[in-house]
Amino acid sequence: MLFLPNDPQASPIKATWNGITASSAQEPPGEANHVLDRPVLGAVFAPQLRSTWCIDGGGSGIVAVPTGSVCLYTVPQIWWRWEQPADTVHLALDPILMAQIAIDCGMGETATLDHRLVLDDPVLFHLAVLFKTELQTGGIGGSLYIESLTTALMIHLLRHYRGSSTKLAIDDRPLDAHQINQIRAFIETHLSEDFTVADLAALAHFSPAHFARSFKATIGLPPHRYVMQQRIEKAKQLLVKTRLPIAEVALSVGFTNKSHFAAQFHKSVGASPKAYRDSC
Repeated sequence: MLFLPNDPQASPIKATWNGITASSAQEPPGEANHVLDRPVLGAVFAPQLRSTWCIDGGGSGIVAVPTGSVCLYTVPQIWWRWEQPADTVHLALDPILMAQIAIDCGMGETATLDHRLVLDDPVLFHLAVLFKTELQTGGIGGSLYIESLTTALMIHLLRHYRGSSTKLAIDDRPLDAHQINQIRAFIETHLSEDFTVADLAALAHFSPAHFARSFKATIGLPPHRYVMQQRIEKAKQLLVKTRLPIAEVALSVGFTNKSHFAAQFHKSVGASPKAYRDSC
């Protein structure tokens, strides 16, 4: 349940992206006191049969924490003691971005989340797994993908763990033809670049969260999946019509890592880039 590991030998992996700071670490049994200035989501990848917690000025208790559990910390201070080796991911959320997404979703300016321990929420845990993968690969999915994960995480938290009975008023109105043409032209022109949802949203004069919903309502895919689809289609054209080395094809469509390109290409096409070229 740790956000910042105490053991220097734990070698945590940590990265800060727009709106979120992610940390992954493995630690021996121990204890820690955490002072928090923003909401933190913790995901547990190794079971804890017996963990002790105490909130400053609040309650305390002993709990079992199964693998796959998540904890949502919104209190200023919490102390934990754990008795088995820990394997965790923690996601510290930017409260300014959270508040902006709350406004975009029609929830007003307050984005206060409940403090919840040992949640069984497969969606939150799955998002934590995806962030862990990005940590381990150095953010190989790119800014567009990480931004999409962050938005999805915050909307899920606001929808299910907001400290209010106010319901989300999701606006899924589609984009108009002019906006879609602008966005498609931008994507085609900038396929080799690491652009973000915010860059696309600016073309439509929408907030990133509103844009992502409206884009999916119009196209049928989230922005990051549509962009991936276009990158693969462009790569197929380059493989057939040019003799560019595969590494250069990857760079031309926005992949800085040849292995990641090959994996995504095979996932989409069912063949490696070389096999696809050879078959055409």
